[in-house]
Amino acid sequence: MEALLELLLTADPQPETTPHIDGWLARHRLRSDPPLEMAVRGGFAADRLGLVFASGYQAACRHLVPDAPPGWLLALCATESGGGHPRSIQAVLSEGRLTGDKRFVSMGTLARGLLVVARVGEEAGRPRLKVALVDATSAGVTVLPQPVLPFIPEVPHATLSLSGVVPVRVLPGDGYTDHLKPFRTIEDTFIHVAVVAHLIGIGRQSGWSAETIEALVAQLCGLVTLSTLDPRSRRTHRALGGILASISGLIASLDFSTMPEATQLRWVRDAPLLQLAGQARAARLDAARRR
Repeated sequence: MEALLELLLTADPQPETTPHIDGWLARHRLRSDPPLEMAVRGGFAADRLGLVFASGYQAACRHLVPDAPPGWLLALCATESGGGHPRSIQAVLSEGRLTGDKRFVSMGTLARGLLVVARVGEEAGRPRLKVALVDATSAGVTVLPQPVLPFIPEVPHATLSLSGVVPVRVLPGDGYTDHLKPFRTIEDTFIHVAVVAHLIGIGRQSGWSAETIEALVAQLCGLVTLSTLDPRSRRTHRALGGILASISGLIASLDFSTMPEATQLRWVRDAPLLQLAGQARAARLDAARRR
């Protein structure tokens, strides 16, 4: 962490101007770095929130599956036509083969490794889920690009169709409690690590006060600590909720008018990213408070 703080506080804060995520991740060695480094260095080097998201999202996927093949970009494939709730999952893993469809896969057209959530049966009337790692180049895998979103347009999304696909391997443990459910917390943590690192770079470039930069560094350190905790714990959820509320308040107080004009325009366009899944995040925090 000391080396990352040195980077954030002393390295030249000149982001690379590029809209091409795949090449950018490769140039910055963000395909197989340790997750924390991936999120911090990627966020700091980015000139737009689309690249920030890509860095944090890949870091989250790598944190979830640290032994995924080096160099593979990863994508979690959970959401189907009925949503992402366990009861909505209709994709099936049976006799070692995957069949089903996924509706909204972030970075799906770039990913080599697809982390597919699928049913393997039922227990007490509830679906039993597993997560299978699929090579996107395997026979039976069809990935189709989806329309570009009005914000973070650099980040591609896709639909996925699986027809009797043999996975690379099936992750141990329960697909919901050990993988899908904690991933939401892991994703929030690492994406916000990348966002705060990005703001530190922007702030230093834009001449924000030392106190503002230090406040951002303090929030980053809190997120780093949370990244080492059990993402299934209600205490982790409550601490994350507090940090995210502090980050939101800090962002609201920042002077974005000092940004370079192109950076400011991209920030205004892409800021809705930070509100995505806000209701689900609030529901998880409320549940943690009541337990």
